[in-house]
Amino acid sequence: MITIAEDKQNDMFKYRAQIETVEGKKVHLVLPQVENFLYKLDLAQREMGKSPQQFVPVKYANTADDGSNPAVMYIIGGAFLLLLV
Repeated sequence: MITIAEDKQNDMFKYRAQIETVEGKKVHLVLPQVENFLYKLDLAQREMGKSPQQFVPVKYANTADDGSNPAVMYIIGGAFLLLLV
């Protein structure tokens, strides 16, 4: 599972990704752009021969209130879907 959240403490890197591995470990990445990360994630999974049903799930969270922000989620989700088409 990959959780992407806005990082309001950092001006240069706008987003933070938390990756939870199969073993239960958590890895953090800072992202300047979510779209590039999602594109590269999609590309890597396709090169591995995975079908979209086997892709790593990605969710969006708002770090300020620990809930999801629907507007940001729809914008980023829509951009990701455009990459798949």
